[in-house]
Amino acid sequence: MTEPDPDALQQTITRLKQELAAVRQQAYASSSLLENSPDILFSISGTGIIHSVSPAIEARTGHPRSEINGRHLGDLLFVHSDEFVTLLKTIHERGRLNHFTARLRNRDGSFWWGSINAQSPSGSTGSPPDVEGVIRDITDIVESNLEFQALFSLSLDMISICDLDTMVIQQTNPAFETTLGYGGTELQEHDLLEYIHPDDVGETVSAIQNRLKSGHQVYKLKNRFRTARGNYRWLSWVMHPH
Repeated sequence: MTEPDPDALQQTITRLKQELAAVRQQAYASSSLLENSPDILFSISGTGIIHSVSPAIEARTGHPRSEINGRHLGDLLFVHSDEFVTLLKTIHERGRLNHFTARLRNRDGSFWWGSINAQSPSGSTGSPPDVEGVIRDITDIVESNLEFQALFSLSLDMISICDLDTMVIQQTNPAFETTLGYGGTELQEHDLLEYIHPDDVGETVSAIQNRLKSGHQVYKLKNRFRTARGNYRWLSWVMHPH
């Protein structure tokens, strides 16, 4: 019987210790990420029953983590149950779902907005398969957008959104109808320059090319804009690149 090589044996022991240390480090990092992430990480059955959830759920919703396992995620958090049904249906059909926005509920009855990324993990054998995912609080973003939409709709000043490269009009607010007579989506998908008086097109293009496309704002650009009746009105523009 051949005696084992002491050097080879020591090398094997050292390698195994290094691999074990790497596994422990990975497990620690995963555990640390789970415990400290501000996002809510969850694992549920294919029908929505909670298997596990990260500690962030307590800080965000007020639901004690110890009382959550075994409950239905849709009943626990979702304001509209049909949204949770849609979420599960999409994941089961496609295997994953990204940036699904839903209105969610806290324990005290207050509301918040969440963006959900979820998937069926590889190797899941349930029918329907399990789902794992993450919920990120996007309340500030949604409320900012809602405030912008309110300002956009109620402003007495005309506000438009155009494609910076083509200057095609993407959206206009109701003030365009009040001031110029163009209602609803009448201006959408049209080139802004089509409505500028021919004598003012050069100065307008120059401001767009030299200022706006260089990342600078344009202030008090004056030009004549054609109304729905065919006459022109003088406008003073403030333009912001976005």
